[in-house]
Amino acid sequence: AIPIATVRRIVPQLIRSGRVDRVGMGIELLDDRFTSQWGLVGVMVRNVTPGSPAAKAGLQPIRRDEGGRTLAGDLIVAIDDAPIENSLDLYRALDQKQPGDTIQVRVQRGELRLTLAVGLMVLKPD
Repeated sequence: AIPIATVRRIVPQLIRSGRVDRVGMGIELLDDRFTSQWGLVGVMVRNVTPGSPAAKAGLQPIRRDEGGRTLAGDLIVAIDDAPIENSLDLYRALDQKQPGDTIQVRVQRGELRLTLAVGLMVLKPD
């Protein structure tokens, strides 16, 4: 089932241009299987596109420290107070938004809980 709000947003786009513009922050996600294997609830930021709204807001990807150890990326746990447990939740939350909207992204970064204001952009098709 497709929510009526999603249908109302995408049908005019399909009629106008023959395609649907999806919004995003400029991040790649770690596969949900890894996140759940580690006992985490949310979606982990695998990569952040340089210059993207996510980069400007300060979202942190998985990275390596000076010693070569892997450091976890930000774990997104909520968008505008809607809980995010997996990537499907994230996509559903973003489907309700428009390019140019600003969302409040709650992340777990180590022991810290942060809320970052992140703008949304149109994702380029693959």
